[in-house]
Amino acid sequence: MKYILILFCFSSSSLCGQAFNPNDLLGIWQNEKDSSHHEIWELKGDTMEGRALEIKMGKKEVWETLKIYAQNDKLVYIADVSGNASAIEFKESKSTKSEILFSNLEHDFPNHIHYLFLNPEQIKVEVYDVGRKKVLVFNFKRISTTE
Repeated sequence: MKYILILFCFSSSSLCGQAFNPNDLLGIWQNEKDSSHHEIWELKGDTMEGRALEIKMGKKEVWETLKIYAQNDKLVYIADVSGNASAIEFKESKSTKSEILFSNLEHDFPNHIHYLFLNPEQIKVEVYDVGRKKVLVFNFKRISTTE
């Protein structure tokens, strides 16, 4: 896995220059409240590709496909939710070593997707609107670094 992370940094220096390192998302993340809910992130070229899904009785149901890639020295997060007409683009609006915030103030809900890295094995994802009137919180633990 270390080889892949180093390769990603060399192949996509614009991503590695960020305070937030997208490589930190690689792997399989399990929702701590509902163990059937997962986010899976993998590297595909210069793009991080993810899936939010539910696994029940060995069957996977994908709710949304996700992408993170660099554009003009900023990261872009694409969420394509099953059932929606088109994918939604969110742009990096805040980035530190322990968090990244993607925003799209023109979208109905959510306006913000906030990843907080609690430690290498735990993340909290907050999805909310302007003014934080509606907030969804997902706590994940890493269960594998590869699929």
